[in-house]
Order: sequence, then C-alpha cells, then structure tokens
Amino acid sequence: MDQSQRKKVAILGGGAGALSAAFGITQMPNWQDHYELTVYQMGWRLGGKGASGRNAESGQRIQEHGLHVWAGFYENAFRVMRECYGELGRAPDAPLATWQDAFKPHSFITLLEPVGEEWKPWNLTLPTNDSVPGEGGVMPTPWDYVKETLAWADEILSHLHFDAEATLTSSGSKPLMDRLLSWAEAKAGDLLAEGTGLLFSHPDTPRESLARASHVAQAAPDDVDEHPAMLHAGLRLLLEDAHSALRSDFDSVSDDDRHLLLLVNLGLSTARGILADGALIHGLAHLDQWEWTDWLRRHGATEETLRSSVVRSTYDYIFGYKNGDIKNRSAGAGTTTHGLARLFLTYKGAFFYVMQAGMGDTVFGPLYEVLSRRGVKFAYFHRVQKLGLTPDGKAIASIEMAVQAHVKGGGEYQPLVDVKGLPCWPDRPLYDQLVEGSAIKTGGFDLESAWTGWQDPGNRTLHLGHEFDVVVLGISIGALPGICGDLIAASRRWRTMIDKVQTTPTHAFQLWLDEDVTGLGWDYGPTIASAFVEPSSCYGDLSHLVGREDWAEGLSPKTIAYFCGPLADPDVIPAFTDTAFPAKRAEQVRHGAIRWLDAYTRWFWPRACDADSFFWNKLVAHPDATGHARFDMQYWRANDNPTERYVLSSPGSSQARLKSDESGFSNLYLAGDWVFTAFNAGCVEAAVMGGLQASRGICGYPRDIIGSLD
Repeated sequence: MDQSQRKKVAILGGGAGALSAAFGITQMPNWQDHYELTVYQMGWRLGGKGASGRNAESGQRIQEHGLHVWAGFYENAFRVMRECYGELGRAPDAPLATWQDAFKPHSFITLLEPVGEEWKPWNLTLPTNDSVPGEGGVMPTPWDYVKETLAWADEILSHLHFDAEATLTSSGSKPLMDRLLSWAEAKAGDLLAEGTGLLFSHPDTPRESLARASHVAQAAPDDVDEHPAMLHAGLRLLLEDAHSALRSDFDSVSDDDRHLLLLVNLGLSTARGILADGALIHGLAHLDQWEWTDWLRRHGATEETLRSSVVRSTYDYIFGYKNGDIKNRSAGAGTTTHGLARLFLTYKGAFFYVMQAGMGDTVFGPLYEVLSRRGVKFAYFHRVQKLGLTPDGKAIASIEMAVQAHVKGGGEYQPLVDVKGLPCWPDRPLYDQLVEGSAIKTGGFDLESAWTGWQDPGNRTLHLGHEFDVVVLGISIGALPGICGDLIAASRRWRTMIDKVQTTPTHAFQLWLDEDVTGLGWDYGPTIASAFVEPSSCYGDLSHLVGREDWAEGLSPKTIAYFCGPLADPDVIPAFTDTAFPAKRAEQVRHGAIRWLDAYTRWFWPRACDADSFFWNKLVAHPDATGHARFDMQYWRANDNPTERYVLSSPGSSQARLKSDESGFSNLYLAGDWVFTAFNAGCVEAAVMGGLQASRGICGYPRDIIGSLD
C-alpha cells in the first residue's frame, strides 16, 4: 500500500488501556502497511495510574502510585504480558527475563478484623492449581456461579463444627413441586427428577436443605433458557429456609466456624440475589442498579456479615467509597459480585501474582520496548487540552496539546534508565535531554500535576487528515470533562457517562525498615492484607523488592511495606491555578500516615512500637534524623490528579459506560478501565480489555478477547 494511504492513529495517554490498543493493532499482520501509530503522553513516563519511578537519590528505590498486585483471573492482561515478554527476548540470565520471572504467584492473604478491643489477623492460604493465566477458556455464567456457590456452601456446612441442626419448615407448595417434578422427569431424567422430588419434601436441617438445593442445581441444564421459572423459584424458597436458620448469633462458636458461617451467609445471599433479580437472563451488570451492601441485605445478609472483614476488604480492594468518604460505600452489586466470583472461582495458578520490580519496570517498560521495536512512535511531554469536532459534529477534527518541554536537538526522548541491569523509569524527567530541563529541575515543577506552576513553552494542534485520521482516547475519565467539553455538549450519552462513572482520590505511602517483619512482630510470612483501620486499610509486604533496588552498603532495608487506601475529596476541589494544592494534600497524607502508624502499628508489628507511638528509628533514613524526620525520608503521595483518580463501579454506572467502538463519533475509539466491557471495574484487566476492544474496532485484531461479551 502507498504510505500516503496509511491511516494515522493518535493514541492519547500511556496507561494500560492506551498501550493495549497499540499492542493489539500492531499484532495485525503487516500492520505498518495500513497504519501509523503515535502515542502522545504527558510528562516523561508511561503507565497512567500504574506508573512507577526509581529514585536515584535514595537507593534507586521503587516509588508507586499505590499497592499493585495482579489477580489470577487477569486473563487478557496476562496474555498481553506473556506475548510481550516472549517478543522481548531477554537473555536467560537478565533480570526479569520471562513473564514467569516478572510475576510470582502469591496465595497468602490476611484480613484484619476487630475482636473486642483488639485487631486480629484472619490468615488465608488459597489453594493453587495447575492452570496458567492468559490461556483463556470459557468464562463461567451467572448460573455457573450459583451452582458453584451452592456446592461450596454445602461442602462447608458438611464439615462445620457448629451444630446447625435447627428444624425447618418448608416454604414450598405442593402444586409448584408437582409441576417442577413433572418438568424434571421429562427434561433431564432420573437424576434431576430425584433431586427435584427432594426439593420440597420438608427438609429437616439447614444442611439438608442446602444439600438438596445444590443437588438440583448441579443436575439442571447449563442453559438457563431451558429452566422453567418454577426451578428458580423453588431454589429461592429452599435457600430462604436454609438461610434463615443459619442467620443466628454465633458468638459462642470458634473463630474458624464463625468465619465459615459468615462466608456461607455471604454466598447464599449472593445466590438468592442472582436468582431473584434477573441476572440469569440479563447478566450480572443488570444488578448494578443496586448498591452491593443494600442488595445483600435485601437477600438475607446479616449485619454481622456486612460489617465483616470479607465485605470491608472488598470495598477496600476497589476503593469503593464515594469521593473517598469511608462512610459512603459505593459499589454496584453486579460488578462487585462478578469481581468476587472471578477472583475466587476462576483464578489460574494462584490467587494473586506479585510483580518482581515496580509496575513501571515490570509492565510498562517491556511494553514500551516491544512497541518501539514494532514501529510505534512515542511523543512525550504532550498534554492533551481539548478535542474539537468537525462542523457536522460527527467526528474528531482537532486535538489541541500543550508541549511541556522540548528534546534537545529535536530528537526522540529516551525515557529509561538502567538499574542493576533492568530498564526502568526514573521518578522525574531526565533533565539533561530537555531544552527546559534546568528550569524544570530548579523550580521543582511536577509535569504530571494538573496544579503545576510550570508554564508550558509551546502548543501544538493535530488536524484530521494531516497528523491523524483515527483517535484512541486512553486518558482516564477523571480528566475528560476538561478535555472533551465539545463531545459532552454534543452527546447525551457522553453527559450521562461523565455524570454516572465517578472517580475517587486515593493515597499511598511506602516504608523502608531496617528489620525484617519477624523482628517487627509479624510471624506469619509475607502477606497482602486489607480490611484494617481506614483509611490506610490495605498493606503489602513487598520486601522481595530489596534486591531490585540499589542501596549503598549498610543502608539496605530488610522490610519494604506498602500502604494505601481512599482519600476524601476536599469540600471544594480548587482550580488548577491553585498551585499550592498538591503540597497541602501531600501534607495531609503525611500527617495522616504518621498518626495512623502511631495508633495502629501495634496490631501487626507489635515489636515496632509501644502503646503510644511507632518506633521511628526502625525506618531506613539518614543517621542524624530522628522522630518524624525519619518518616520524611520515606515516600507518600496523594493521587488527586484527574488522570490518577480511581474509577469506581458505583450503582448505575455500568449502564452509563460507552463501549470502545461506540463513542458516537466516527473516528474516535475509547480505551481504559472506564469503558464498557465484560468487567466494569477499575483494574488492569478491565483497562486491557478496553484497549483491545478499541484495537479490534479499528483493525479487527485481536480476534479473541477472553471473556468478551461479543
């Protein structure tokens, strides 16, 4: 093809969604005969909310936006990483030579729960399996989740030490039982008929009631279109009997049995809700019209369950609090149910995978290298300001950008640095490559901040038919009101999406300590923990990263700890001209972290504190620093920037999302964790799915997106 006929694709943003779109397009055979790709990125690094940087002044330590782990169900994200590392072709003895070197399985998690006046760990080691993430396969349906939940709950009760033998009174009616039995005999033979005959035969105990429900569910056809409504009604009646008898006061049982009963209560509430509220017909996203806690309560969840560490950890995992307010839970029932089902029932290999360097080093560095080799161009220091429409309002006509800095000599910016043989992103621009580098460095300007005082030295406008033909919008939705004003004004669906798909700020801090966790008082091994005291309720022991950093002799830490959680919005978010706002928010995070460590460290590191305060001398810092000054040599951040805010799965938001190829504008495709996919949640998997769907809309590749709704 004549090169003049190639379509120019402008990819805006450098997060997981944008780069997955580029990865998908460049998988097309002979893609360069058809397309030219340029990624336009604000600042000096790729990664979006997952960007990380190396601090050369402090042991090349890794500094993240938060605590990042990959779930074992991230099928599309792992497929991209497996292909990326395979193409990267690093030497066998190189750091992170393969994807298996970069992602290590992790199956030990901790939920912290209040017991009386104390906080106690509820430690869980999830079983592993022989499957490999990224291999694909058939995704479970909502009916599959019901069957698995009932079978699991039945298995739990069969081994429970608690004496759950209360007598039940069946809610089933004989006419309904007769009709259901007749259907079973005609449709599925003796096995289902036998189970259905038991369904309304007055079971005597919760265990027997649940066993019969599970028996019928397992024997029923996989296709719910073959189910009569009476089957689901019968199961709901039977589960209501079993569930009611199990909603008792369990204060007298052991902690282990109490945990299991809480899980059974949660599981049965979920199964009843799926059966009752149309999810079997319309899909789990249909349930997003309800808030998860309210929905569970309506279907039998006890207040103890709703206050439990399991439920609280779920909200922590998805930062499910409106505007960062921990008293205002905000999670759609369908997306949350789907996420938990995928998390616990479909993981491959291990429950979690822990990256063996920073997320930038493990994910975005390899993607940048492979995409560059394939021929994708990268334009750093380009901050998108506005998308303009054609006169008829049907396509993107212009992209206005601020040029934040110029590369010396007009060449290409080289973004990576070597840290012990591994290509990594620095935590600040490589000033010596930039014409304005000295001024940016001297002024301490943050080119990733919306509130920066830096005056951009230039502007640039891309025009349809010249610099671009197709646009991939991979910038997070928090920034779109300021960029896409014309689109929002022209489209009711855009206005609805911007209104309904909400975001929240988060915070994070990292500690480097001079003693291992056993010496600090944690005796259970490296863990990923949540459901602790808000707002810093999530914790990860990432001490395995010590060897990836480059500390001077005598300063190397023995423990690296990451903490994160929601951050409440201020009453009024200031205009971007208020350049003092980032420092105020950083100080808020600093003060909160110090106060939190003083108050709560004793519950997980009892030998790192006394009754009143944290032992600040445990932190790796300058030897002359004392007290809080040692914390000042750690790392913390407030993720307030519109591009950094976490995308929520609030009630009503799934239906408001736009699909990647349904932007309403003929040459615009959407990518990220805010578009409508089979998994409408703020995570890497959703972002990758959105990016791959944008790619498929543009060029037809990849043909297979695992778990896609198409």
